[in-house]
Amino acid sequence: MIDLINTTRNHHFISQVEQRWNASSNPDNPSLARICKYEIVDKSSFEVHATNRPLIKNTSAKDDLYTLELFESGKRLNLEKFFGVWEDKYNKRISSFHSSIMYKIESNNITSKSIDGSDLIEDVKYLQKLKFLNFIRNPHNIKKSLKSFSFCKDFIIQGDGEEFESIFNSLVNNDKRQRDHICSKYGVSPAEYDSWLKLIILFVYYDEGIAHSSIDGMIEEYFKAKELCTTIIISYYTNPALTPLVPDIGSIIYPDLTYLFNVSKNCFVLLKHTPIDSENIVMSCMRFCEEKNIPYTEEALNLCKNEIMGKINTSIHVNDKELLESYNRYCIKESVKFVYSASPIVVGAKVIKKT
Repeated sequence: MIDLINTTRNHHFISQVEQRWNASSNPDNPSLARICKYEIVDKSSFEVHATNRPLIKNTSAKDDLYTLELFESGKRLNLEKFFGVWEDKYNKRISSFHSSIMYKIESNNITSKSIDGSDLIEDVKYLQKLKFLNFIRNPHNIKKSLKSFSFCKDFIIQGDGEEFESIFNSLVNNDKRQRDHICSKYGVSPAEYDSWLKLIILFVYYDEGIAHSSIDGMIEEYFKAKELCTTIIISYYTNPALTPLVPDIGSIIYPDLTYLFNVSKNCFVLLKHTPIDSENIVMSCMRFCEEKNIPYTEEALNLCKNEIMGKINTSIHVNDKELLESYNRYCIKESVKFVYSASPIVVGAKVIKKT
């Protein structure tokens, strides 16, 4: 059972294990790992300023961000251990993920074309769950998260046992001494902060009576739903000069179910779940009919929809600089103030000296 009461106060909203996969240095002592930090100067021209290389243990973190209750002993009741359900698997999963991709690259003897990645779907599901969690738990996204899930605002999941009772009582007592400081820092009201914590609990909570968290169920359903088709692009880089950024908002998620997220200094993923009744599918069918010189009819559209219903298309792109440039620019555009990287080179951006 997860131990919710502990002394952890430095809460990372981008986990240290994920940041270390983007480290600019890899010392024997992981606590000494650093990452390149860039301040966004101008989003329209993609200008960034290289600031310093902070320690990862101090980066993308805030004291007591996920604390529900403070005790006189110095211990806290917080949500950190729930996040560990995904974070603790990261090193093993990503090492295997990278090895599989490198094997494909070497087997195909290529460096710059698309490779089939259909056998990596389970890894992508795991990544999507973690990166969705990163988006939801990022304090820069409090207002976005509450807006996206306004239909379940202030819902409290019905759990069981002592841990659920502790969480429920802490929500009822509502004694969060850190709240005013956090609200001021991230520009939200106390009510929004409280609602945000409840939303996180709604997605991550599980116990003996709840086998899987809501995140598990939601992401799995995206891949099972026949009314959706899914496109996954895994963009991988063997060239150390081609390095994906990490946005300060954790992950980029758009309302149309498009996901963009960093995996490591070698890799990022673009994932999109598209409803088969969407305008994009209609336009794609029209273009297909035009290219094949086939009359575009309702029957042709239905045949097209039936063909792609529930389909998952997964491809690996190797050393695609244009994809990286586009991804990095999205990171700069969507971040609040900073982007992070393993490299002093930022493809798609202009690194300037600040006077």
